[in-house]
Amino acid sequence: MKQLRQQTYRVLRMLLQYFRQAEIVESPEEIDKVWEQIKIQTARQQKIRQRRIFYVSTYAAATIAILITIGALVSGKFQLGYDTDWLEKYAMITDSIITNKSTNDIKLKLSNGKEVLIQSNGTVAYTSKNTLVVNKDTVHYETSKEENIDQIITPAGKQTQVVLADGTRLWVNASTRVIYPHEFKENLREIFVDGEVYLEVAHNKKAPFFVKKKNFSVQVLGTKFNVFSYQEEQLSSVVLVEGSVKVENKSQDKTILVPNQLIQIKDGYLEKPVKVDVNKYISWINNLLIYEEEPLPMVLKRLELYYGKKFIIKNNISDIQISGKLELKNSLSKVLHTLSYSFPIDFEEKEDSIWVMTRNN
Repeated sequence: MKQLRQQTYRVLRMLLQYFRQAEIVESPEEIDKVWEQIKIQTARQQKIRQRRIFYVSTYAAATIAILITIGALVSGKFQLGYDTDWLEKYAMITDSIITNKSTNDIKLKLSNGKEVLIQSNGTVAYTSKNTLVVNKDTVHYETSKEENIDQIITPAGKQTQVVLADGTRLWVNASTRVIYPHEFKENLREIFVDGEVYLEVAHNKKAPFFVKKKNFSVQVLGTKFNVFSYQEEQLSSVVLVEGSVKVENKSQDKTILVPNQLIQIKDGYLEKPVKVDVNKYISWINNLLIYEEEPLPMVLKRLELYYGKKFIIKNNISDIQISGKLELKNSLSKVLHTLSYSFPIDFEEKEDSIWVMTRNN
């Protein structure tokens, strides 16, 4: 029980700090809706692993920060267990409360409440316990052990790089959120990803490295691999470039990948690994998308995730296959012009969407 309380208090302290810096205020109705989502998530987890229950009473609060600091659900029950990962739960709750608001800036949110704007394709490097370098500028900050979680958030159309405290390098793709401690434990390294990252993990046999997601996790010792897992997408994937990784879902099904293999995860189910050309899956770190006989709808879906624009397909275009390269440094309009010039399709922008139509020659 003592371990459970410590774990719970740690999550609550982190959430309180997060909401202070975000200045989030919600109505009681929205609070109830959020906690209903959390109850659904925890109920699903209970079917997989045995959970312990603790009871905390609270009153409806005017702000999310106060509600979470006091404790549990308005109804009086919030299920946690000894095996619940606090980083994953922190990410789940904050994401349940905060929608993806439109922004044009890459943001580094430090655990002490400070927010730093990052240039596109810039680099964040953690050089010591309380020092980091952002675009060649040194940033000093103070924090406590209880408030040790930072976040990097990229908007549509922009990328950045992060060098973590252990020397691990992350390439963070557009529309991605990464949650991580600015100082890892001696025997454990873990981060949470919503979106797409390519990682070159610094080798440390005594401290395995985990990438956490809601439905699965990836464990490595030292390797290069890509994780594609956007919350709004049903299909996730892991591609291994070098080394070895173990992919495990919530049902404790495990698969070990070897280099040049891809595994897809759909609704938490691990599919059979397949051999692939890894360059096609990691080309985005060089601002390129590489395709070989790829159906046009799949290419448009990729562009939709990167540029943050919804494509509405008006005609059947699934028989159009694309091979070649697309420059992500270019604007979306220039990319679409290239596609329209190369294939019998037209694009028309209407409000926040882009309509796709076949062209009659």
